Amino acid sequence: MNALPKQSVIQGDEIFKQISLAKPVVLVTGADSDTRRMLKFGLEMCNYEVAEARGFEESMIIVKKKRPCLILIDAILPFVENLRALDRMQNTVEARDIPIVLLSGFSQKNFQRDAFEHGAKGFLVKPVEWDKLEQCIDKVLQKGGNERRVFRGGQ
Repeated sequence: MNALPKQSVIQGDEIFKQISLAKPVVLVTGADSDTRRMLKFGLEMCNYEVAEARGFEESMIIVKKKRPCLILIDAILPFVENLRALDRMQNTVEARDIPIVLLSGFSQKNFQRDAFEHGAKGFLVKPVEWDKLEQCIDKVLQKGGNERRVFRGGQ
């Protein structure tokens, strides 16, 4: 029987180190590349791995490949399109258990209510402050997506 080369043998402690170094993945989806880039930068500073998608179809490909811990949707007009995307994600086997947070410049209560009714677990109002973004993600992930939260920028 051939022995494995010494460098390919991974000891128990090494496996633990490799597993603990893995960063949780957040999927940022939205049409505006500048906003996605800005969110990616901020999330990477908070020690997340970030995947980007321009829309629903791209998002679902990434969800299947990377299994993110959270999906952050940059909501744009028309707002109803974002609600449709929420519905579609909630109705897929791959994404239905992943909490979704909407990021929007629309602070009106009806937008927030609609987002929550369509499955969002968090709602961030632009402009977003980094500490509010991190707080929102932490809260949503800690609660397992059961608590709905609105976080307002500039407050």
